[in-house]
Amino acid sequence: MLLDFDDAKHWVDVYRARVVGSTSEPDARVCTRFATSDLAAEGPPRYPGYPPRLLLRLLGSRIAMLFA
Repeated sequence: MLLDFDDAKHWVDVYRARVVGSTSEPDARVCTRFATSDLAAEGPPRYPGYPPRLLLRLLGSRIAMLFA
Protein backbone atom coordinates (compact mmCIF):
# COMPACT_ATOMS: atom_id res chain seq x y z
CA MET A 1 0.00 0.00 0.00
CA LEU A 2 1.29 3.44 -0.92
CA LEU A 3 0.30 6.60 0.94
CA ASP A 4 1.09 9.73 -1.04
CA PHE A 5 0.55 13.15 0.57
CA ASP A 6 1.49 15.30 -2.43
CA ASP A 7 -2.12 16.14 -3.35
CA ALA A 8 -2.79 18.21 -0.16
CA LYS A 9 -5.65 16.02 1.08
CA HIS A 10 -6.04 16.09 4.84
CA TRP A 11 -7.42 12.57 5.01
CA VAL A 12 -5.91 9.18 4.27
CA ASP A 13 -7.50 6.57 2.02
CA VAL A 14 -7.78 3.25 3.85
CA TYR A 15 -8.91 -0.12 2.52
CA ARG A 16 -11.25 -1.59 5.11
CA ALA A 17 -10.09 -5.17 4.48
CA ARG A 18 -6.54 -4.16 5.43
CA VAL A 19 -7.48 -2.95 8.93
CA VAL A 20 -6.83 -5.47 11.69
CA GLY A 21 -9.50 -5.79 14.36
CA SER A 22 -13.07 -4.59 14.42
CA THR A 23 -14.13 -1.81 12.08
CA SER A 24 -17.25 0.30 11.87
CA GLU A 25 -19.65 0.07 8.95
CA PRO A 26 -19.10 2.64 6.18
CA ASP A 27 -21.41 5.68 6.07
CA ALA A 28 -21.47 5.91 2.29
CA ARG A 29 -19.78 4.76 -0.89
CA VAL A 30 -18.32 7.65 -2.86
CA CYS A 31 -17.06 7.94 -6.44
CA THR A 32 -18.99 4.89 -7.67
CA ARG A 33 -19.68 6.42 -11.09
CA PHE A 34 -17.33 4.01 -12.85
CA ALA A 35 -17.86 0.94 -10.64
CA THR A 36 -17.75 -2.13 -12.86
CA SER A 37 -19.64 -4.49 -10.56
CA ASP A 38 -23.17 -4.15 -9.28
CA LEU A 39 -22.99 -3.06 -5.67
CA ALA A 40 -25.40 -4.69 -3.28
CA ALA A 41 -28.75 -2.92 -2.96
CA GLU A 42 -28.56 -3.04 0.82
CA GLY A 43 -25.88 -1.22 2.73
CA PRO A 44 -24.73 2.39 2.69
CA PRO A 45 -25.93 4.84 0.03
CA ARG A 46 -23.88 5.16 -3.15
CA TYR A 47 -22.85 8.47 -4.72
CA PRO A 48 -21.34 8.96 -8.19
CA GLY A 49 -19.11 11.75 -6.80
CA TYR A 50 -18.68 13.34 -3.39
CA PRO A 51 -21.91 14.01 -1.46
CA PRO A 52 -22.45 17.57 -0.15
CA ARG A 53 -22.60 16.33 3.46
CA LEU A 54 -19.10 14.85 3.15
CA LEU A 55 -17.73 18.04 1.64
CA LEU A 56 -19.23 20.09 4.49
CA ARG A 57 -17.70 17.74 7.07
CA LEU A 58 -14.30 18.01 5.39
CA LEU A 59 -14.56 21.80 5.25
CA GLY A 60 -15.50 21.90 8.94
CA SER A 61 -12.54 19.73 9.89
CA ARG A 62 -10.18 21.87 7.80
CA ILE A 63 -11.41 25.03 9.55
CA ALA A 64 -11.02 23.35 12.95
CA MET A 65 -7.43 22.42 12.09
CA LEU A 66 -6.64 26.01 11.18
CA PHE A 67 -7.69 27.23 14.64
CA ALA A 68 -6.24 24.35 16.65
